[in-house]
Amino acid sequence: MKTMKPSHSLRPMKKNPLLLSMAMLCVAGASAHAAVVVTSTALSGNTPFTVSSTDLLQTTTVTITPGTGDMPGDFANESSGGLPTLNNGIFQITQSGNNNLHLAAISNNKSFNIGLDLVAQPAGYDLSSIVTYGGWRSDGRDDQRFTISYATVAAPMTFLDIGTVNFTPASFAGDRGVMTVFADNAGAPIALNAAIIRFTFPVQENNFAGYGEIDVFVVPEPSSALLGCSGLLGLLLLRRR
Repeated sequence: MKTMKPSHSLRPMKKNPLLLSMAMLCVAGASAHAAVVVTSTALSGNTPFTVSSTDLLQTTTVTITPGTGDMPGDFANESSGGLPTLNNGIFQITQSGNNNLHLAAISNNKSFNIGLDLVAQPAGYDLSSIVTYGGWRSDGRDDQRFTISYATVAAPMTFLDIGTVNFTPASFAGDRGVMTVFADNAGAPIALNAAIIRFTFPVQENNFAGYGEIDVFVVPEPSSALLGCSGLLGLLLLRRR
């Protein structure tokens, strides 16, 4: 009676150091998270920055609502435009009396929530960066002081901090705008499966300060990094056959 040799498909797979290294690098690259870096830049002029027309708040339906106990008027001091200005696609410092139509003048110890479109994406959004714009027509209310946090689809009542800004621009004559960027210094997402983004404001300069547009950018799906890793791993597996 002949003894049957084990088939090739049943042989134990030999460890391939190169394959294992590539897999570890891909996993590390997909999940690397070093630290969120907050960078603020101040420029003079009525429209010192160009805001995005293609970010998440411009291309999906979102709701911006005052935090618990806060009222819409807390964000509309000096005849400012209030919360609707934060995603209207315009950043402009108006020089017409106290009419700040394209700014929200936010007072002390307030917060607001941005509810993201979970009908379009039920699992939530992986955020790559958030860019905010604020300022005033003088140096009396142009400081930027707030914290950004987020809640996930799975835990909508638990908020995780993304980052905090406490920035005082250098003093100069005329209008001044401030752009603040929140991004990971390793290029990783700053939030995963986000359902709600919360902005929390402590005591503001002279009791209220000017804030304008908010741009929220998402991680492309699927990411090019993961596609590249899949391709490399596939080639290595083919070479083993």
